[in-house]
Amino acid sequence: MADRVRLTVTDNFAAELVGGDRVGLSEFRFVAVPEPSSVSLLGLAGGVPAFPQAPLDQK
Repeated sequence: MADRVRLTVTDNFAAELVGGDRVGLSEFRFVAVPEPSSVSLLGLAGGVPAFPQAPLDQK
């Protein structure tokens, strides 16, 4: 998955008008599903330890 985007503007179709040497960008949306963090994975486990300890009072 890409982590960068490069835009190369080659023409703005208005070079002879006032302000024609400027280019503006708007309304970009990048959609991605973020990877879960370790803290959220612990929350999904419900705080249950993966390897529960045996009780100490076994006979």
